[in-house]
Amino acid sequence: MEEIFNNLIEIEAAADRIQADAEQKRLRLSVDAEQQMSEYDRKLAEKTDERISEIRANLREKKEERIQALREESEHSLHALETYYEANHKRLAGELFKKIID
Repeated sequence: MEEIFNNLIEIEAAADRIQADAEQKRLRLSVDAEQQMSEYDRKLAEKTDERISEIRANLREKKEERIQALREESEHSLHALETYYEANHKRLAGELFKKIID
């Protein structure tokens, strides 16, 4: 009977060790999972920041191109108006004077 009792004590001790080992493995897995999630979050944040920087640079470039196109368009229009004025200012002044007098 004592032998059965000793075997039960050994079995219970082995079960306790198995349970303790399982708990340690669970804790290690939990820590590993936390580290992996942190690493994933960090990499995702880096990629997101890189993409945002690329988009900003692209938008900045497009904005500068659009501004340059508008400047050129404005200069062209202004030049066309100046050319028209130089060619027609006497006639325009005469027409305006005539409208004022009439």
